[in-house]
Order: sequence, then C-alpha cells, then structure tokens
Amino acid sequence: MMIKQRIAPLVFGTADRSFEDGIHDFPSVPFFVPYVIHYVFARRYRGAWRFNPSTLWRDRRELAYGG
Repeated sequence: MMIKQRIAPLVFGTADRSFEDGIHDFPSVPFFVPYVIHYVFARRYRGAWRFNPSTLWRDRRELAYGG
C-alpha cells in the first residue's frame, strides 16, 4: 500500500495531457482511476505533490517554487 501512495500520484503529477496537443494518452487508465488516486492515495503525502509540474488530473500548472 505504501508504494501506491507514492508512485501513483507521482506518475499522474508528472504526466502532461497537453503535451504535443494531447495526442498521447499516458497513462491510459479507466475514467475513475484519477479520482481514486486523488481522493485515496494522494492524501498521505499531499504536501509533496505541490512540486509536481502537473496536477493529479494531468493538467499543467505553475511550479510552486520558482527559484
């Protein structure tokens, strides 16, 4: 369980669905998986995910720390 709480939010937080105009569907998962990751797995380490370049919904965002 501990691995899922760290790896799944990391994968979704670094995947950018707008990359190359969205032609890539990575990771290709059923529609409910991002909800499970957001509401179940990402809770424990939620403070760390603010440093991901994308949201857990795979949308780009401004970085939390600009230097």
